[in-house]
Amino acid sequence: MSVKAETLTNEGEGREVITSADGDALTPGVQVAVRVGLEKLLLMQRECGADTEDLERILGKTGHVTGEPVTDKGGVIVKFQTDEVSVNPKALVKVQDFQKGDRVRLRKDRDELKALNCRGGWKDHMEQAAGKVGEVVRVDTDGDVKVSFGSQHLVFAPACCTPVPDDTPVDSLQVANDEKIIGGAAKTHCNDGGDESSLFQTLRSAVMKERTTSLLSSLSSDPADLFIAAERGDHHTVRRICMANRSLLEREIQRMTPLILACGHGHREVARVLLECGADVNHCLSPQRAPTYIATQSKDEELVLMLLEHGADPFHLDVKRHTLVHKAAWNDMPRVIRILVDRGVDANAQDDYGDTALHVAIMDHNHRAVEGLMAIPGIDLSLRNRSGFPPLHHAVMKGNARALELMVAKDKSEIHTVANGVTPLRLAVNNDQDECVRVLILMGGCDVNRPFASSSCVPLLLACVRAVYRAAEALLELDADVNAQDLGGQTALHTTISGRRIEDRHGPQSEQEKQVRVALACLLISNGAYVDVEDFGGRDPLSHGDPDVIEGVKSFMTKNPELVRRKSERASSNTGAASSITGCSDMDIGQRFNQLSMSTKREPFMSASSSIDPANTGDQLSISTVRKGIKSALSTADPGKGEDQISTSTKRDSIMFDQAKSGVKLKEALKGVGLPCGLCGAPKADVTLLPCQHKCVCSTCSIKVTECLLCEEVVQDKIVTGADGQSVHPNDCKQM
Repeated sequence: MSVKAETLTNEGEGREVITSADGDALTPGVQVAVRVGLEKLLLMQRECGADTEDLERILGKTGHVTGEPVTDKGGVIVKFQTDEVSVNPKALVKVQDFQKGDRVRLRKDRDELKALNCRGGWKDHMEQAAGKVGEVVRVDTDGDVKVSFGSQHLVFAPACCTPVPDDTPVDSLQVANDEKIIGGAAKTHCNDGGDESSLFQTLRSAVMKERTTSLLSSLSSDPADLFIAAERGDHHTVRRICMANRSLLEREIQRMTPLILACGHGHREVARVLLECGADVNHCLSPQRAPTYIATQSKDEELVLMLLEHGADPFHLDVKRHTLVHKAAWNDMPRVIRILVDRGVDANAQDDYGDTALHVAIMDHNHRAVEGLMAIPGIDLSLRNRSGFPPLHHAVMKGNARALELMVAKDKSEIHTVANGVTPLRLAVNNDQDECVRVLILMGGCDVNRPFASSSCVPLLLACVRAVYRAAEALLELDADVNAQDLGGQTALHTTISGRRIEDRHGPQSEQEKQVRVALACLLISNGAYVDVEDFGGRDPLSHGDPDVIEGVKSFMTKNPELVRRKSERASSNTGAASSITGCSDMDIGQRFNQLSMSTKREPFMSASSSIDPANTGDQLSISTVRKGIKSALSTADPGKGEDQISTSTKRDSIMFDQAKSGVKLKEALKGVGLPCGLCGAPKADVTLLPCQHKCVCSTCSIKVTECLLCEEVVQDKIVTGADGQSVHPNDCKQM
């Protein structure tokens, strides 16, 4: 019988349910068995895209469904004892639980009956029971049922039986020459109630019992006893059986030897006894079932080391090219890793997926294994897996900040490496890995305000576009410029309120994303984000975006007015401050800056010729720190050191600087002077800020600047001025 699996619809939930060959729903928890032989099962598995390796181990066994379909064509996950396998539902039948007295009907298809009963064995006379109704007279500990057909009794796996009503008549079986079968032995048919027949049956039973006893006593040991003792961890019984019959050491039951069984259960003493009795430590039934591989799964490091001491092959590979180092990393065994590497196993070997042992340890957050691998002198941090990620990117992807710390402490060469189009910092921001963000900036020296090369977007703006709160919070803690603008003039507050996650752009914005965006906008405002700054299209952050998000942000602003900052208010205050400085007619601007510098104890600023590198300074340079440095350099300049402190390569710049020292207003004298970039330290800035016309930032860094680094005047526009010595008038400049 071959009933095609169908898809049913659950009316209550409105979802599809995978069904078996009999049409039974294969929901989690349902008991099932395989109804076909090995060859047919392989064909059905390939058709479904399900597992095709080591299928012999599931034949004749009863398992239970544990998961939903895992392939496009409907394979389901079934657990047979300790093995989980995806199986074509058309190869499965539902298994019922039976009790003594139940009426059952044996399946009609003889091939199916044989396949389902392969574990208990098959004899030709059992075919007569196909399609017949019998009564269950006993259920053994394995779940097999003994079914009575009149005077005959046969034992079948429960999957061979289907329930029928209790009032269904029981069928009887007929055998040629009127012989009937009892437990595989022939019984001569006799007249009912005959004394001679009763005497014969009594004598025959005694003879059969005596024969069985004689057969059992002739065996020195039973292989089943050895496997049972190995599974239970009874090393005394294992030693007694093996000493009596060493040939049992390599016996196989269900594709396992006694040593493999002991290793799988982590019974170290049993494994030791088996090895001492002569078990082959390298005897494996398939590349996946070597004793050392099975032992690593038990997570007993001492057991694996014991196998290696007894001569286990350290260079063994499985079918997917996993080395024992991979397996040890998978199960967090640093001592095993060290021993294997000392014996010559390559710690940088890659499996079929391109993963090294370090990739594997990172993925499972096995920190001891990561530490052990990082201690190996030749460990390679540049090897990429098939996903295109080296270990450092892989750690960020998996959110493994501890592994990231260990790698950054050992080697920073991969910090700025681009893999699959992203750097580690961008990957951390994208995936909201706040701890990884902190490690990359604080330990790795990544610039929190440096735009990503691929998008010219600073990390904070990317976090706000993605609406990743934890990463944004970490960036702000690390001195990210909350008012930095992108090439379109948008700030983090713009992108937070108006942004949409790329994966959600084709549907309505989720309530969860709205809540995150409101919380993120409130965080930005609390950290000084301007609420009225306009992008280059003339739009402020609250003028466009989801109405619910805007309403939530406005509510926060109403309740917390003391946290709200406006660019217009800052501009007016800057104008007043500039007027007070301009009104100082009795002293020049340079003297005024000197007084301000001494009163506020400004920090010295590095010379313009040196490069501003966070790795050299030991900390991240904020815009405010740079601004203070420029002013300090200007205010402390004296006639003998001015040209050294502010590098000027043109005669015009030098004349303007001399004018500044002689009493001309310094703010006016420095208009158009090519100062070093106040952020990256480039020798010559090429962007002029309007309306102040100070040229103190390069084109790369200009997207971060909202206020002039020199005079603190609010920037309304930015222009690229071209080569030194050209006019800096706006009409002669190219608009950015």
